[in-house]
Amino acid sequence: MIGPRKVDKPLSLYGYGSLGHLAEEIFDELQIPTDFIFDAHRRDCPRPKDVLSVDKKDSLLAICVATEPYQQVIAPLVAAGWQDMIPVWDIIEAFPEAGLHNGWFAGGLSDKDARGISYVEGYLWGWESVKSYLAFLAWHGASPSWNGHEKRERYIHCQDMEKPQPLSSTLADIRKRQRVVMFADAPMDNISIHAEGCELKTLEENMHLFQKYRPAIDVAVYHSRDGLYLIEKYLMDNLRKYHWTFRLHSYMGQAAYIYGMPGERT
Repeated sequence: MIGPRKVDKPLSLYGYGSLGHLAEEIFDELQIPTDFIFDAHRRDCPRPKDVLSVDKKDSLLAICVATEPYQQVIAPLVAAGWQDMIPVWDIIEAFPEAGLHNGWFAGGLSDKDARGISYVEGYLWGWESVKSYLAFLAWHGASPSWNGHEKRERYIHCQDMEKPQPLSSTLADIRKRQRVVMFADAPMDNISIHAEGCELKTLEENMHLFQKYRPAIDVAVYHSRDGLYLIEKYLMDNLRKYHWTFRLHSYMGQAAYIYGMPGERT
């Protein structure tokens, strides 16, 4: 079963891109020591030496790679003898004091949840959107039939839409974005909302402006359980005659966005 995982044995990190750097910051702040930080493709890791000597049977390896399918990432690690591996967001989710919830879990789905998910799926345009949405839900455990990481990685990420501009990913930058954004009452053509978990509240505070000016809009939905369906349904209920698409631009349930285009511009 998937779920938040506390650190109960020596911890190492695999992957030293932007996610690995962020994880290093988070665990330092939580005062959780990391034995090794290594990456098969990089030589600038802070503690890659002697990693072959680590006790792989009694170590927890946090996977910090969202640019490749999870099973593809861990396959050579399994072959090398690592036995206990888990996506890094599963660990971070077990420490609410970190204030970051990219690894949220849907938990048990109520009848209301199931209706909300079906509602959103019915409004999405095209199979690629539905496929991305289902993959996103699967990764966050939004179905009792999707247990274990091998089943969470049901589909690859989509690359047929331009991804919103990448944002800086240091811990300080992320926390600066964790706020409700207020937009000015002025004509708007394109709106992008990425508020690190405050997306739904941002939409609620500004919807009268979006209804007035009808911009193209994209909203990040992977920072909280609101992204299960509440964000998408709120948009669909309040911005009528829009075409809605959904894309999952990375693996491990990350970089998921809903896109809306007013019908008069399609």
